[in-house]
Amino acid sequence: MLPSGLLPYRPVRAERLQADFDQRAGISSHGPDPPVTVKEADCLKRAWSSLAARVHLLIKAFGQLLPSGIENAQRLWQALRQSKNSVASMLGFLSQHHHISLLGNYRCLRPPV
Repeated sequence: MLPSGLLPYRPVRAERLQADFDQRAGISSHGPDPPVTVKEADCLKRAWSSLAARVHLLIKAFGQLLPSGIENAQRLWQALRQSKNSVASMLGFLSQHHHISLLGNYRCLRPPV
């Protein structure tokens, strides 16, 4: 089991990812974010690209928890933050109900055979 606050195969904590995605989606934050390293900035950029590539899959996974008409990563993220509030609750929902994650389908989330 993955420890709380960590993302599968990503070297950033869920809270940092959430703050970065909030900024990219135009959601106001509580204040300035701490500086990021080049490695972390690259990881966050790739994570946003992964989210953007999974928009339609995630819309299907969250189903009626999201409003209709979502067509891009910014709108998806805004709707997810309203519906599920935090990355931790999003990850919990996806792993429990669909055995996937926010940014990819990972072997560690597959149900036992």
